[in-house]
Amino acid sequence: MDWQLQDAKNQFSKVVQKARHEGPQEITVRGERTAVVLSARDYDALLAGGRHLSMRCSAARSGTMNS
Repeated sequence: MDWQLQDAKNQFSKVVQKARHEGPQEITVRGERTAVVLSARDYDALLAGGRHLSMRCSAARSGTMNS
């Protein structure tokens, strides 16, 4: 899901919760993607070069991710 910076700031706990359960949450500033909030699990997978993260990213973008 994409979040405008102000919305992400105002609902940060929800952004973190969605990152934990649905996958990476993209933050935009004036419509431009500028940051991504990841769960600790996804961050660890990224550091390990795991394919699990890319699969979760694709599912989250396509809307097929289960909560």
